[in-house]
Amino acid sequence: MLDDHNNLVLKSLNRARNRGFSYALYLDSMNKRYIEEFFSCNVFILKVLPEGLQAGSMIVIFELEQ
Repeated sequence: MLDDHNNLVLKSLNRARNRGFSYALYLDSMNKRYIEEFFSCNVFILKVLPEGLQAGSMIVIFELEQ
């Protein structure tokens, strides 16, 4: 069971990296609405929708440096 979870996490991370992102943000499995994990970094989210951006779109505002 743990191997399945690890494979899913790695698959999601690789998918994000292939799309040009450094990290993947994981949502809860039940509602797929609440943030469950974001590696070892903090994430700050503002509930602001810029004009012209549709709900459900993803926007990257900044990239964290390590």
